[in-house]
Amino acid sequence: MSTFPHSGRGPTPWGLVVVVLLVIGGMAFLIIGSWRLSDGLNGMVIDHTNPFVHFSETTAAQEVTDGIIYLVLGAMCFTVFTVLFFIRRKFLFPPEKQQHR
Repeated sequence: MSTFPHSGRGPTPWGLVVVVLLVIGGMAFLIIGSWRLSDGLNGMVIDHTNPFVHFSETTAAQEVTDGIIYLVLGAMCFTVFTVLFFIRRKFLFPPEKQQHR
């Protein structure tokens, strides 16, 4: 006999896993993208090949490009979540099953 009674809950539905990944991933991409874009635009980057240079146009341009890419990926995550929310709401948030007692 098990020490843990069966709680009646099944495995976590895949829809909830997708929701968590899209929301957390989208937020992470938006935050990192805004940081990279801000650093590139403000010149707060360091040339890793020369420790005495605190601004490099090449590195700053790469930071801006990376920031834009991360922002686009974050926006895409939230767009996919929004589309799935309106089209496949029951997949993302399955209804609770009624237990008969």
